Amino acid sequence: MPEETKVTRILARVRALSPKDWLGKAGKRFKKTATAISDFAEEHEVVDKAADLGFKAIKGKAEAEYSTALKNYSEEERNKVDTELKRRTIESSAREAEATAKKSESEARVAQIREMEARLALFDNLKARNAIPIWDDEGNMTVVRVGKNFDWDTLQDRFLSTGELPKLTEATDKNKVEEPAE
Repeated sequence: MPEETKVTRILARVRALSPKDWLGKAGKRFKKTATAISDFAEEHEVVDKAADLGFKAIKGKAEAEYSTALKNYSEEERNKVDTELKRRTIESSAREAEATAKKSESEARVAQIREMEARLALFDNLKARNAIPIWDDEGNMTVVRVGKNFDWDTLQDRFLSTGELPKLTEATDKNKVEEPAE
């Protein structure tokens, strides 16, 4: 079976140079064909449909381009907002960290003051009892009595200095520790 071919376009080469050519057999055939095409187009509203289809195609393409442009703009604005939010958050985090550091330093100074107050109270309490603290290598404290002529000023200077408490493992040469009488 031979394949059926459809004509999808018409190619017309017209060469009418004089009115005689238009009134002849070829001119009449051309008019008849043009009239048939015109009647078909008018009957099926091809011109209106073609105009609508053309308008819809142009409108669709324009809407697609607008949609793409709007999407790109939206993404760019979202990125700008995210960047600005991160920048502001970083500044806020830095201020918060600085405030936390200042608070920690202040608390540390208050703790040092309380430690000095506790050392003074301990020193005064031990001085009233003629006793001194002695710490071993493990940090354990032992309290022992001292004589009446003990140099409390030297001990006070060492005892109240900042940093770790002095390791008094043995009394100074001037101040011998008296063992308590049993």
